Amino acid sequence: MYTPETDPIISTTDDEGQPIVFTKAKWEEKQVDHPELLDATFMANVEKTMQAPEEVWPDYADHTAGKTDKQCYYRKYSSYTYVKVVVWVNDSPRRVVTAYGIDCVKEAKYTGLDRLR
Repeated sequence: MYTPETDPIISTTDDEGQPIVFTKAKWEEKQVDHPELLDATFMANVEKTMQAPEEVWPDYADHTAGKTDKQCYYRKYSSYTYVKVVVWVNDSPRRVVTAYGIDCVKEAKYTGLDRLR
């Protein structure tokens, strides 16, 4: 459950049964560029996205560099917005790199990039 007073602020498991965390330090760092992270409803949806993404894609920058360290978890947030959670998957627990609202599944636009699940 999202609790901004604890560290990590979110600690759960993802759709593959892997532990995943959003640390307080990363949340505080990212809210400067993504003020939606200050909204409790949005953060509840970040947690849902971490637990049960509707789409998972490889991170484009990682993919073009031949790496597989990051994945992008997406879940519909409203009729025109997705929650995007970028996750570092090569650690245990997996770690949130950033999270924000976006109007599309960005990775779907790139040729040669295939949806993971």
